[in-house]
Amino acid sequence: MRLVNYTLLALALLVPRGVKAQTVVQSPSVLNNAPRGATDANPFWQHLVITLTRNPSAGNTITVNLPVGVELADTDGDGAYSDEVALDDNLESIGTGYTTTTGTSAGQIVLQSGTGGVRGQVHIQYPITTPSSPTVLSAAYGQISFSNIGEGAIPAGSLVLNLVEPEDLSIATFSRLFVDGVADTTTNAQGDASPDSATAAFDLVLPDLVSDLRGNLFSDALRNAGVPFADGSDSNDVQYTFWFSTHDTLSLLDTTVASVAFDRNTQQAAQAVEKSLAVLAFDTSTLLDTTYFLYMTSNLTGNFPLLRSRGILVQHKPVVLSVGDFRSDDADFIDSGMMLDFDTGQAAGPDSARSSVGIAFSAVDFDDSASVRLFYAIADTLDTTFVTTSGTVPNRVLTGLTNATDIDSTAGLYEGKDSQLNWNIATDDTTYVTRGDYY
Repeated sequence: MRLVNYTLLALALLVPRGVKAQTVVQSPSVLNNAPRGATDANPFWQHLVITLTRNPSAGNTITVNLPVGVELADTDGDGAYSDEVALDDNLESIGTGYTTTTGTSAGQIVLQSGTGGVRGQVHIQYPITTPSSPTVLSAAYGQISFSNIGEGAIPAGSLVLNLVEPEDLSIATFSRLFVDGVADTTTNAQGDASPDSATAAFDLVLPDLVSDLRGNLFSDALRNAGVPFADGSDSNDVQYTFWFSTHDTLSLLDTTVASVAFDRNTQQAAQAVEKSLAVLAFDTSTLLDTTYFLYMTSNLTGNFPLLRSRGILVQHKPVVLSVGDFRSDDADFIDSGMMLDFDTGQAAGPDSARSSVGIAFSAVDFDDSASVRLFYAIADTLDTTFVTTSGTVPNRVLTGLTNATDIDSTAGLYEGKDSQLNWNIATDDTTYVTRGDYY
């Protein structure tokens, strides 16, 4: 009986206790939807996070088998694939030691821990190509194996890519200002911005596609994308760019089918970084009077549209932004006799009196050159229903304003060119404005 007990104990010692499969996830999970037709020149992106529960030893390897039909992209065209994979891991202690990718091929990623280290997360980040006409729409990753006998293999099929049409990608959620599925929105009357002021374009922060905690291994893919990897910051690696297009089903974005959206405040290309809400007002002043859709791309996912907004109807109506530059908050006084203070109306000398006034105005019409005319009236209730015109669009002409008098019908003022008209209330003894209160 003693011999039997001893034998069982010896067998138990030969079997690693607590062996279990490690875990793998895609980060963020939205990358599990990959567009069909990704190429070396226009790749998509993957970011796998493997959690190790055993301390790696020097020389340990991890082998990741990519899905059938999905391969590493050769973004620099040198025929090598080990230089396309970037690695990152724990900030704690010495990390996992996985810092090289020697032995990596188009369909298989091999990681090596040169020094060994401590258990934790290993971030594997790389560009991929995908079939343009896949026979199946789900592509399962193969087995992920570990040379460390204390680490159980991750079974094939534990991670699956959905191969979708590029126009069906959606890696973020627009705010209600832009979200698809809601009735089209309209710009302001002059059509110079959408929205009118800088506002968060997203309900949740933009996804972070790259881990850059330690920056273990830089890659040509990141270098080609302009990613400042291993710079001590994990918040500046992914740059998102925005586009306007009149097409609502684009599968790729470039300047033949869309135009780069500009930030109204900076007049630079509108961009946002990972982990931000993209607080922007998009400049629409140069767009046509029609419906546009806002798209987004990133520096790591090629020209694929990562999401699309609902329709944004751009309108460019002639708009008067302001008229007059008045003193205080009450009436100003114009006196042909130069005896009343311009601001208060009290008796005063000529130094503070005015017999004429320069009326400043601001008007815009982004798709035309609108003429401007200034009127004065006794009533303060005149609106657009009092405007009189002749002709029809596009040759309609302003002829007057009912119950009002044209200050100077011959001035020939135009928006974008003129910004002030001088109003002289008495040009001679017979030509003058009757005494009274005017608007």
